[in-house]
Amino acid sequence: MLKSTFEWRERAPLHFLARAENAKFCAYTLFHITEETRQNLKNEARYCGTTDIGLYEGYLREACLSVELILKAIIALRIEIENSDFGIPKNHIIPKLWAEAKLPKLDKPDQLRLRIFQEILEWSGRYATPKTEEKFLKDLEETRPPPVNPDGDHKMYEPISLGWEHYDRIYCIAQRHFNEMQLQKGYF
Repeated sequence: MLKSTFEWRERAPLHFLARAENAKFCAYTLFHITEETRQNLKNEARYCGTTDIGLYEGYLREACLSVELILKAIIALRIEIENSDFGIPKNHIIPKLWAEAKLPKLDKPDQLRLRIFQEILEWSGRYATPKTEEKFLKDLEETRPPPVNPDGDHKMYEPISLGWEHYDRIYCIAQRHFNEMQLQKGYF
């Protein structure tokens, strides 16, 4: 039994869903902003950096946050449906949240994207470096795609795209699952 407004909000599926959708909208806006608008905003803000980099970093933060929140919305809905006492995980471990949400297994590139989303949420979306060099090296190893020349002396890696189409496909898998859960339980 929930004891306070805080506890209720902390486990409210639609609260998580609304925040996920807000973050998705921000990600969309940052990814699709026109060059003219970009230049106008740069001038108005007296921004001295590189707009492409700044907007892409913002897009990634919002995109990754929206995936985390839609996964937590699914977990919160499952807790509500099952009348469970478990709480929502308080971490950014996106691959683990995906598994806890009981979503279908993704192909290797999308599994790698989930791990990259985690890394962005944990530090690279906010700080210049992680807390330790060991953490940096661990993240580097876990977010690196398989080499295209595994037997070569100098490994070459094909970059993993984090563009809108890849992110949106992953988000929509989770969103459909959330909607299906609501329909099955007669919530809508």
